Amino acid sequence: MFSIPVDDDLTLVLAEPHLAEEVTALVARNRRHLARWEPWAEAAPAVDRMRAFLGSCLENFARGSQIQTYIRHRGRLAGGCGLRIDAETGTAALGYWLDEDSQGQGIVTRAARALLAMAITERRITKVEAVAVATNTRSRAVAERLGFSYLETLPQAAVFTDRREDKVRYVLDAEAFRAAGAPSVAVRRARSADIPDLVECSAALFLEDAGTHDPGVDTNWPRKHGAQRFAETLDDPTRLLLVAEAGDTVVGHLTAQTSDGTPMRPAKTATLLSLYVHPSHRGHRTGTELVEAFLTWARNSGAARASVTAYAANTGAIRCYERTGFTPRSLTLDQDL
Repeated sequence: MFSIPVDDDLTLVLAEPHLAEEVTALVARNRRHLARWEPWAEAAPAVDRMRAFLGSCLENFARGSQIQTYIRHRGRLAGGCGLRIDAETGTAALGYWLDEDSQGQGIVTRAARALLAMAITERRITKVEAVAVATNTRSRAVAERLGFSYLETLPQAAVFTDRREDKVRYVLDAEAFRAAGAPSVAVRRARSADIPDLVECSAALFLEDAGTHDPGVDTNWPRKHGAQRFAETLDDPTRLLLVAEAGDTVVGHLTAQTSDGTPMRPAKTATLLSLYVHPSHRGHRTGTELVEAFLTWARNSGAARASVTAYAANTGAIRCYERTGFTPRSLTLDQDL
């Protein structure tokens, strides 16, 4: 299942039909609050209509035209956060809403920032718009905290059953978003004390990567075997284990190994086995710095060639590797039997 871990308390989960009852209950509980700002909330929610809506969101996600997610705060559904994407123009529209009882904790700002970081990096978004009812000061404050700039007022553009209200339009430049959020990250060799964080990073990688692109993979493998595998890697001179650290927090990792040549392929090879960067730190060269550290290690280890394998649908990872000099050499095809 696709998800975006935001921090210890927040996760964004993809809109899917199985969430229909939970989302409907949340909207119903907040209907009066939401209908003040959102015309779509004026109608009473129904599970069947919600299931159809979530199904259409999932289809649009597959087409690359929408990323609709729901916010889980400490395991409980607390709101929605999504993007409508125009891939041809590289633009997107951001929308968000929150459970009234969850306001005042920075939840929407943190969730939207993580979603924007992922989309700007992996979907090549260059500009994002956000629109709010002019009197919705909380929604406008979220946009401004994210770095959006006021663009214009749209008179009487919000149409409710009993009134019209002005809307305000904001815009965010992707490069400005990257620059404003660029974190200070250090890449170093992993230590035994990092193993719990490495297990968490690996578990997130399995859920996001294999969990989305390869249903044949056991996504619980890191929690079952990761600690032992990482401990073994630390003591193996043919293996590399790197972490990216922001302050005292591990926000990414890379694993790699070298292998001697064979009679058919005599050159020593360094293989990048896995790479993960937390969504909040994507788009700021963290992945690139990990890969560059790997390439330096590979050269110093006497490797003549470096290789990496990525899922064909993981375009964000592929672009990261291409930026550091990797080029496609082979293609693996498979089928379920």
